Amino acid sequence: MSSKTHQPKREFFTNPTWQAIFESNHLHGFKEIWQFPEQWVEPPNQRRNGWSGVSKIELQSPSSEKHPVFIKKQLNHNTKTIRHPIHGIPTFSREFSNLQLLQQNNIPTAVPLYYGEMHTSEGMQAILITQELEGYCSLEQWYQRYRSQHLSSWQLVLKAVARSIKALHDSGFTHNCLYPKHIFVNDVPSSASFTAKLIDLEKAKRNPIRKQRFYKDLARFIRHTKHTMAKQDLEYFVSQYLNHGSSIKNMAIFYNILEGEDSELNPILA
Repeated sequence: MSSKTHQPKREFFTNPTWQAIFESNHLHGFKEIWQFPEQWVEPPNQRRNGWSGVSKIELQSPSSEKHPVFIKKQLNHNTKTIRHPIHGIPTFSREFSNLQLLQQNNIPTAVPLYYGEMHTSEGMQAILITQELEGYCSLEQWYQRYRSQHLSSWQLVLKAVARSIKALHDSGFTHNCLYPKHIFVNDVPSSASFTAKLIDLEKAKRNPIRKQRFYKDLARFIRHTKHTMAKQDLEYFVSQYLNHGSSIKNMAIFYNILEGEDSELNPILA
């Protein structure tokens, strides 16, 4: 998957300590990172004349500490914007910007370490690297592993998830891809408190309309969990989210979604 390359169009290491770790592993910049052998987490996603995939590797610091990271690579996997209506920009460019913005707003996410992009004869290449969320698992994994024997902890998990999603919405963002696999929580059966971190933010956008931020994400989340999670769990999650400042009317609407009676919201959720 290599190609003849030129100089990176954009390139950022977000932290000098991490930059030193990359360089100690002979990954000095875009070219070395792009040419590093892929260890795909799953087969790359093929789209039109491009692709996008995720590798997981372990870097070693000069003091021999191990640092697992995710390297996301893509070629011609672009999204059109108002400023770039024809060729678009790499989806990882938007995800990198979103990660930085959400961190500035103290919303828990994966930590971005590097972003770079380069024009080549094959098209636009892009790389996004994030630190692995060590000690975390997806919400659906937590449910499968622990929920049946740790109901009180499960309620704390749902509180943490509701808190993070509400913080995202209060910051003016919609996730736009809010599935259980994109929410990570502490991978422990019990704890005094939990943290929920949001990942895969390439589709996240600012949205000035509060109703759309609110409905689109929660309705999508409910629709993709109500056939695997117990109804009382989803009711508890909805109550925790709404207890952070939403109205009784909104509560009624979301209970309709739980019952599958949400056709009136289809224009909003499209």
